[in-house]
Amino acid sequence: MFSAGSVGGHTYYMGVIAVPLAALTGGGTVALWRAYRAGGRRSWVLPGVVAATAAWGAFLASEFPTFLPWLAPAVGALGLAAVALLVLARPGGPRTGGRLALAGLAASLAALLLAPGAWAVQVFNPAYGSSGMGAVGPSGMRGGHGGHGSSKWPGNGHGKGGFGASTGQLSAEQRALLAYTTAHRGTSRYAFATDGWNGASPYILATGAHVLALGGFSGQVPFPTEPQFQHLVDTGAVRFVLLGTGRGAGTPFGGGSATTAARIADWVRTDCPRVPASAYAGPHAPKPARPGPGATAQTLYQCGPGTADGSAGSRAPHPRLAEAAARNAPR
Repeated sequence: MFSAGSVGGHTYYMGVIAVPLAALTGGGTVALWRAYRAGGRRSWVLPGVVAATAAWGAFLASEFPTFLPWLAPAVGALGLAAVALLVLARPGGPRTGGRLALAGLAASLAALLLAPGAWAVQVFNPAYGSSGMGAVGPSGMRGGHGGHGSSKWPGNGHGKGGFGASTGQLSAEQRALLAYTTAHRGTSRYAFATDGWNGASPYILATGAHVLALGGFSGQVPFPTEPQFQHLVDTGAVRFVLLGTGRGAGTPFGGGSATTAARIADWVRTDCPRVPASAYAGPHAPKPARPGPGATAQTLYQCGPGTADGSAGSRAPHPRLAEAAARNAPR
């Protein structure tokens, strides 16, 4: 379906057909087992399929020798054992028997599922993290993974799987920012809002924080609309907004400044006071990094009731925030 269409191969899209593939695998296993038990020439199909699939799995595992180095040999050994048992136990074979055949079937399933299973459980391993796009396991090998290789995005280092990445852990600056917004959010629904999914995903993946990504994944989703966002601000549901989080709103798929998310970002920059980095990062706040092409330096803003009508608008830091920054500034 995907190969015949215009959608490029990608782990995120392949995940859509995971359930149908699992159903096809189950049905195929039953059909192969029945053909095997029926005897005759068809009984050779199951051992042949197991041998070919196990060999392919072992080859793929061997392409990543530093990742679970025991995996490829284990898959190969299980595959050989499964084929041997199936050949011995096939109807008309030298040792036809139900238990031996069942042992061959069990070894076959283990050989075929071991590699993908070992790879899939790495989503729980912080050492490998997650691409956020459905790809798991080691990265940076043989051009990355995820269908689009390894790419580099402004302000976000290498993007595994072609669309940014998260290691599953926050940097010290990110932890300080999240701690600040959490401590000062009051009853707001979100820890903060950002100008794109790329800025929200590290916090969500690492801590499960409620972060609102303006414009959704593509940056073009018209939610929230400008009036809706201003209502969120006026009702206290959103108090902080982090702008300049790498790939800006709308840039991955076009739209740029014409998107709703970009217009909201412009409104925030105009009408909400900035939060100095020293207010949450202390006297050792890092200097703003030089943004890459097409990106802007990250800046935290604090919005509140009355901002929508301009009564709270100011490009300068709020006096209370400036006071906090002054307390944390080195003497």
